[in-house]
Amino acid sequence: MASFAQLPEELRRLLETVTAPFASTATKFLEAIPNPEQHFARACEILITLTTVNGPGGISGGGGSSSGGGGDWRPMERNIGFRLNATFMLYWLYKEHDIHVNPFRSHFLETCEAEKGRYVTAGEKESAVERLKRARCKMLLAILGGEGSKLSDLSAKDFYTNFEHLRVGESADLQTTRWSEWISRKQQTKGRRDPLTSSHTKRTTAAAFAEETTAVPNAVLAATAAAAEDVSVVEDALTNAHIRYLNASERSMLRANIETAAKIYKAEDPEAYRRMLDLNFDILQSLTVEMLKNNNNNDQQQQQQQQQQRGVGIGSKESSSRQLLLDTILPRLNLELRSLDLINHLVYRPAKDEPRKPPQPTSTTSQNDYTKHPPILTLEERTRLLHVFTSNCIRQLESSPYGDTIEGIPVTTARRTNRGPDVGRKVKLLCMFITNLLTREIVSSQEMYFEMQDLYMGFTNFKEAKELWTNATGGRGVGQAGVGIWGA
Repeated sequence: MASFAQLPEELRRLLETVTAPFASTATKFLEAIPNPEQHFARACEILITLTTVNGPGGISGGGGSSSGGGGDWRPMERNIGFRLNATFMLYWLYKEHDIHVNPFRSHFLETCEAEKGRYVTAGEKESAVERLKRARCKMLLAILGGEGSKLSDLSAKDFYTNFEHLRVGESADLQTTRWSEWISRKQQTKGRRDPLTSSHTKRTTAAAFAEETTAVPNAVLAATAAAAEDVSVVEDALTNAHIRYLNASERSMLRANIETAAKIYKAEDPEAYRRMLDLNFDILQSLTVEMLKNNNNNDQQQQQQQQQQRGVGIGSKESSSRQLLLDTILPRLNLELRSLDLINHLVYRPAKDEPRKPPQPTSTTSQNDYTKHPPILTLEERTRLLHVFTSNCIRQLESSPYGDTIEGIPVTTARRTNRGPDVGRKVKLLCMFITNLLTREIVSSQEMYFEMQDLYMGFTNFKEAKELWTNATGGRGVGQAGVGIWGA
């Protein structure tokens, strides 16, 4: 494999630009890539993964093998799903190098050598490797946004246009495959494909590399997609218009990635999910709502069995992604606006087992704000999520003088010393969050008593915490005897 130093200068600069954002992101919660050659190799392997349906080595998983290897190249116009999907795959790459199957073992040049005979005509073999390297580097640069641009700011149309304009040196041999050419090539290769080889091919089990035609099925989602209320559940959470370019199959593939991520991430370390939330909030919020609403949500018998297992201390080996989200991911999100917005989006809806009440004319809140959408959580799930999430936010503030992270800062750090403006901002955020719950009558002051008490005792110097406590308790406090908190 060519070393980083042996590459042309323009290609080195391109790879450095491509991989720099993920090197800086990785250092925040994972070990940084130690040397440039590994950096280069990893970037190339990511690149191959993003530009194929089945990942490097194709459906056979052989990497450098020329028989059935390489997967099927996606046309550039249809690559919006893979651009959005790139974030999940990159975090899996940095987080776990062996998830289900390892598609990252093949070398970049070996794959180019195996593929150049399939996609170039006679007389072009001398420049095929270099052209493929440059084209795929352009692809990764376009996928990652490049030059500091935000991933979410790139629409499907802009993505294809920018990809065409990212030719190194504006060379004529870097033209991408047009849609019509790709279709005709697909039909030709399908006719020449060996039926015996294709019938015995092993398909990858990683959701991130699932084919568009074999995306992980979701029977519940498919059965309810036509219902108006289900459409509203998705649409009201889609904050950016470019998400609507995704078709149902691509959305299912992204949902499958979230479900897999919820299963592989350790319960005590949801940091990777937080990073995905930072980069793909508009995607993640809508798909989280879908998962909570549709996954294992209509089978009452299964719900009762799960509750009985939890009641007697028997843990299911394969917990549903819905339960993993509620128990592992959502309660441990960072105290940030986007996390509060996601929790608000879930708890403002009425509970599924909550009796429907007509809006009271004397009520301090407009019931229409959160009753126009279908319910998602039960009363028990909603109450537990609020308590655990709020307690987690308070622990974040207690553990750090600036409220940024828990890891690396002694738990014994004095809460009243060296507190910068950030911790004050986060206390205010948390107070606003609790106040919103109280004024919208999601919870009562008695239900939030312990959380408000912890907040008040730790941050009595902050005006917001003191006012929250005074207003919620009427200045007299709330006796613990009258508190009925789930799980207290």
